[in-house]
Amino acid sequence: MYVVVPSGMLLVWLGGYSWLTSWVVLTFAVMIGSVFFLARAFKPTIRTFATPHYNQAIFVQKLTRAVWLYILLLLIMLWLMVAKPILW
Repeated sequence: MYVVVPSGMLLVWLGGYSWLTSWVVLTFAVMIGSVFFLARAFKPTIRTFATPHYNQAIFVQKLTRAVWLYILLLLIMLWLMVAKPILW
């Protein structure tokens, strides 16, 4: 992850794209949103592990749903970077 973002920024700059191009702005917006999603989806669920409120079925269900939503966010970012749609 630490190499992906700087190398992506370098490729946008070397590729001659504007930083205000719709796919660049949306990719960064989804990336920043995914950081908040990770904190909101996983941290409270992981905190219930090994506590009296722990229920394995609910725990697995919540983590599975969060993982699939995060994969969807990653796929949206991938599509934006590959397809480079011009939305405005």
